[in-house]
Amino acid sequence: MKKILIVLLIIAIIVFTIFIILIKVPKNVDKKITDTQAPIIVLDDSYIVKKGYDKELIDVILSADDIDKNPKREIIGEYDFNTVGEYQLIYRVEDNSGNITTKAFTLKVKDSISYTEEEISFEDAIKNYKNQ
Repeated sequence: MKKILIVLLIIAIIVFTIFIILIKVPKNVDKKITDTQAPIIVLDDSYIVKKGYDKELIDVILSADDIDKNPKREIIGEYDFNTVGEYQLIYRVEDNSGNITTKAFTLKVKDSISYTEEEISFEDAIKNYKNQ
């Protein structure tokens, strides 16, 4: 009787081990990620440049996506860096999953620009801008 129990126990262990080996899930299984978050755009209601500006707006306006490293960015509307004036534009960012964010803004092309810097503490920045 003892021999039968030992043989049955050994068979059970072998079957259990084979079962575990057969159903073992690989550690590096690729998981399909569903991207539901739209990209973000960091842009105020206006963007000011000096006449003759020589950079691409796409390269200087900040935007990002949580999954895609390089979402599609575009400026909708016409503007001319060599003509002083205000241009109503839309900045549009689309990730590979089709999530889209847009931001309307005014591009202001000026003859000259004067900058004024105001020092602001980190605590005041959080208090004043935490919802933006």
